[in-house]
Amino acid sequence: MNPTLTKSSAAFVQTAARKMKPNRHLAVIAATGDIKMIIFMLAAAMTIAMLIATVFGIHHEAQSVRMRDSYDRFPPFGTR
Repeated sequence: MNPTLTKSSAAFVQTAARKMKPNRHLAVIAATGDIKMIIFMLAAAMTIAMLIATVFGIHHEAQSVRMRDSYDRFPPFGTR
């Protein structure tokens, strides 16, 4: 059900809307909250990316050490 406004109540709503000032402090708090969230998410993404890169680096280093050990035990072109 959609109630209709009388002329006096419509005039009251219009004058009240003109008198209201936007609260700029809330906008600043909302903006800084969004920026903080963006910074946090970027930091989390970079942390995860660095952890993945570290795991790949450790795996690569372990593979090269294994290969060097196998070459030391068994020369690739036989004994000389």
